Amino acid sequence: MAKSPKATAIPAPAGRLGIRFYNYMNDRTCDICKRGSLKAYNVSHSKRHTLRRQHLNLQKKTINGKPKNVCVKCLRTMVKK
Repeated sequence: MAKSPKATAIPAPAGRLGIRFYNYMNDRTCDICKRGSLKAYNVSHSKRHTLRRQHLNLQKKTINGKPKNVCVKCLRTMVKK
């Protein structure tokens, strides 16, 4: 009887797709608190669930001379402090 092969971890794609996906996910996160977008459902009258994304309210701001994507929650906290 042959032994079954052990499961191995699949490496991240090294092609253009991997880089594009990585940049897309980085564009949708806050550079200060590292929060990202959430998954949610659109629910129709017939109760069909369709996946959608709830994105942060990101603004491009220059902080310490460097451009950053900052969510409004962090901006309000910075103004408060």
